[in-house]
Amino acid sequence: MADINSWLDRFFAIVTALSAAIGWYITVRLNRGASRSQHTFSAMQKASLDPTYQMHLKAVRPFIYNSDPDHLPDLESSENSDLKDSIAFLLGYYEFVAVALRSGILSEPLIRSDQGYIMMHLFKHATGYIDRRRTATGQPKLYDQFEWLYKRWNAGEVSRWQRALEWLANRPLT
Repeated sequence: MADINSWLDRFFAIVTALSAAIGWYITVRLNRGASRSQHTFSAMQKASLDPTYQMHLKAVRPFIYNSDPDHLPDLESSENSDLKDSIAFLLGYYEFVAVALRSGILSEPLIRSDQGYIMMHLFKHATGYIDRRRTATGQPKLYDQFEWLYKRWNAGEVSRWQRALEWLANRPLT
């Protein structure tokens, strides 16, 4: 009888410790998610109020909304230098956003719902420019985080298993 009581005491101690650890993990995970959402919202709001970002976005909007990706303006001509500068600025900005998303610093659903359309169309329209920049600079990984994000969002929904693993890891996996 003493062995059973001793075993039950150990069992309940383990269950109690495990329950406390799970509760702590869930609390930390929820707090981090809320903090990430707040940080993402602050970053999006700051970008939307930044005059430099808005100037470049305004210059690029006709490029990504009203043009066929197969028939783009020649970005190497002097008459399109402002457009080229704006595209380079936004590619750099969205490369930074993609790194933050991949690292789990920013909230992917918030960024995707707010800036996803612009990001997807910018990358699709600027693919030729990106390839030329990679060749010209000898940097084959130039904008590769933005390219990763474009491919991820273009692939469609992730499976439930991947979503569960990403929730546990607190960041995208692929």
